[in-house]
Amino acid sequence: MSPKSSIFYQSVLLMLLAAAPLFSDNELVPLWKYAAGGVLVSPPAVSGSGVYLYSEDRQIHAVSTKGEPLWKFRMPGRPSDTLSVGHDGTVYACTLDGRMFAVNQAGRALWRFEADGEPAGAPAVSADGTVYLALKTGELSAVSHTGFTRWKINSENGISGVPVIDSGNAVYFADDAGSVYCYSPWGTEKWVLESEQKTAGAEWIAAIDQHILYSGFDRRLQAVEKGEIIWSRAMPADLTGIVIFPDGLFCSFSDGTCSAYDREGNELWTAEGGGYYSYPVAGGKRIFMLNRSGLVSIDFSGKIEGSGRVDAIRLTQPVMGGGLLVCGSEQWVACAFNVSDEIGAGWSQKGGGPAHSGTSGSKRWYFDEAEYLRNMDYLYLKQYITSGSTDEKLDAVEEIGNRIAAEGIDRGEQYLLHLLHMALTEGNIRRIISEGSRSNDYPAIRREAARLIGLYGNFESIELLTAVLAEEEHYDVSAAIIAALGELGADYNSLPQIAIYNKVIKDNNGSAYGGLALAAIGAVAKISEYTGVPGSGYGY
Repeated sequence: MSPKSSIFYQSVLLMLLAAAPLFSDNELVPLWKYAAGGVLVSPPAVSGSGVYLYSEDRQIHAVSTKGEPLWKFRMPGRPSDTLSVGHDGTVYACTLDGRMFAVNQAGRALWRFEADGEPAGAPAVSADGTVYLALKTGELSAVSHTGFTRWKINSENGISGVPVIDSGNAVYFADDAGSVYCYSPWGTEKWVLESEQKTAGAEWIAAIDQHILYSGFDRRLQAVEKGEIIWSRAMPADLTGIVIFPDGLFCSFSDGTCSAYDREGNELWTAEGGGYYSYPVAGGKRIFMLNRSGLVSIDFSGKIEGSGRVDAIRLTQPVMGGGLLVCGSEQWVACAFNVSDEIGAGWSQKGGGPAHSGTSGSKRWYFDEAEYLRNMDYLYLKQYITSGSTDEKLDAVEEIGNRIAAEGIDRGEQYLLHLLHMALTEGNIRRIISEGSRSNDYPAIRREAARLIGLYGNFESIELLTAVLAEEEHYDVSAAIIAALGELGADYNSLPQIAIYNKVIKDNNGSAYGGLALAAIGAVAKISEYTGVPGSGYGY
């Protein structure tokens, strides 16, 4: 098929029916349809900037929220059932042999990560930008948003299902033997829940609410807090999905039924004979699932509020995002439905089935100092950074830089980035004034800390850098912070570009200092290259 024919075919399938109801006489009315170049191998991924599809033609298809084709990215190998999108709009997808690619909003590859084995599921993306890739062989890798490995562990029993992430960015996963693990975002083991006997081949299904994990293998659901089982109950069939909402849990099962439970595990109701074959997604005050009749809308009382089909298309796993509900299909076609009127306050999709893709976590940074109070290296470096001596502070920052350069930020030594954050604020946010002078405000320490953060930071580093930049009075330190924002790339919530503009133009009454202007031009160019979105026109 020629490119012109392909565009024509997609245009014919494009249906912009935004004003139509979701259900009309048992017929589903799509907002739009999009034909990919092959069967969709993964559930769609949805963000505020678009809809992303991964198909057997080895391409990621980016589509606008109005159904218009944006770009395609060709993967170098056989596609696996893995597609996720981060908080900054970066798309992550894997090949069957374990190569993970990060693709920006313009369809350009930012980096690739080489794993050694088949992915266990879609990458899980934390709110701080860390990407967790689990392999069926038992390897779990934490990869920064810029593509370097933060830490890596191996489970001798393999990994089942997709990791989930809580509000403090701790990551949970299960091995093939049925044991459940919790690791801090720094890669240190927090607890392990040993499994009772597990049926071979059963998939781990899990959802997280704050710090309580609801998970299960086979026919048992359990609530776990800090490695202890709060309650456990038998299920009527194998779990296929879990959704959390304010008043309880909604579970789907392999026998086509679904049930609701309160937070103590007591059954509220069961809907039998529904023939549901997808895992559930939450939208507003409703649950959406697929069965033989098509897409079904269920309220929490168990009442079916609507159902319908799209022509003769058999839809596959729905996902929710940005007021859209998007389904794949067995006919290469993705369908989007406008459910913005269905969405109400208090509901969120916090879990899913084996192929759940998207972002997790809410508190973008979490450092539990209690984990390191017996770590002499951490205490030694912290004491030097918080001391009153400029030389000791600078020695500590240089030591951190040397350790990172020699060994990387590895599991168990993630406190190094935390200490760099502390060093960045020394003499500025927590300014030390001596006899009315600025002689002890440590610009050399902050400048070096900013440089290192630019190499090894995360999304929380971006927020800290923008906050410090607003208060910074030294041109050299400001230039280093601006350069660090450029190195980190991600324009999270447009914070970096706005902060740079305010520093270079607004804070200097329209007269940009030459060094800052040059740093700003370079940083904005790198941010634009990373995101794939041109600069926001702030007039550099």
